[in-house]
Amino acid sequence: MLHRSKIPRGLNRLEIMIIFIILSSVVAYISTIVFRLTARQDGTDYAQGVAAAIEHGRNQAIRQKQAVWVTVNLGTSAANSGSIDLFTQGTAAAGTAAQSCQKYDPTQQLALESVSSVDLSDKGSIVRAEPSARFCFSPDGSVFSIEGETFPAVPSRCVGEYLTILTADFGATVSGKLLECATDEAALQNQRAERSKVQMHQVSVPFRGPIRAQ
Repeated sequence: MLHRSKIPRGLNRLEIMIIFIILSSVVAYISTIVFRLTARQDGTDYAQGVAAAIEHGRNQAIRQKQAVWVTVNLGTSAANSGSIDLFTQGTAAAGTAAQSCQKYDPTQQLALESVSSVDLSDKGSIVRAEPSARFCFSPDGSVFSIEGETFPAVPSRCVGEYLTILTADFGATVSGKLLECATDEAALQNQRAERSKVQMHQVSVPFRGPIRAQ
């Protein structure tokens, strides 16, 4: 009496193709997730870099006991994603250091430092600054306009916000729901979902207090 061999047979061509298709789909799905997580982290790192550069300007004002002016340059291309320039006015050694933002004189501005798009890792772009892309840190760390005035409230800023800088993918359309103030938790969740599509982050610069990226 003949017995069938218990050695398992090999996979036929159709079964191999099915397994290959399934594996390819899984790999593609995992790759997409990894890419999105990496892009999201890159966007977060970029915003944190902008926040750190501005915080550095504040620390310089406090440490040197003189006013430090800041210029936020918006991104103009994929290669130039924006930069942060710091300026002082006069020098302590010469006894001409400006100790108040109200002493602003454009003819006396001295470059202190510049944080370029390369320094910010080119993983995002500065796309908007409200209400101004130029401001000044006083020696006590407070934020004023370049001439030492407090910034007025503007309709596009949410309640409690003083000065904000927005970062996102270069070329992203930053308008509508991306900018509107969320009135409840559901609206806030929807806004976060929309912002994540363009890697949009907000750098908040309060009148006094820590500068944060979110």
